[in-house]
Amino acid sequence: MDAKDFFEGSSGGFSAEAASCKLRYRFGESLVYNATDADAGFVYSKSIFFGPRDSIVSFPQVAKIQVMPIGDWFTLRTGIRFQTIEPNIFALVLTLTHGNRKSFYFADPATADRVAKAMLRAVELCGGGSTDPF
Repeated sequence: MDAKDFFEGSSGGFSAEAASCKLRYRFGESLVYNATDADAGFVYSKSIFFGPRDSIVSFPQVAKIQVMPIGDWFTLRTGIRFQTIEPNIFALVLTLTHGNRKSFYFADPATADRVAKAMLRAVELCGGGSTDPF
């Protein structure tokens, strides 16, 4: 299944809590896409809306940090292979120890990488991160 879509996300109200190793923020997103199912031979539209809602990242619970194009993130998240995404943005994805994920969106990969490095440092200081020795 291939899809072309439009993504819009917003976040704000960031508040870091050093004593508890948490980052609080408000987040919302919407995803609209038209998909073609080659096997079934039809096209359909789907719209997904989340938020806005309050969210928390607990750095000790972060197991993995990745930066990827938004299309790769939505493919990982939905199982649908996305061909084009407008606008072309990048996702910073935090995988938590219990398997859930949190994401943040950036217009360019350099900014996403800088924030990922800062978050990695916060994870290290707060005792999080992968326990896998390899």
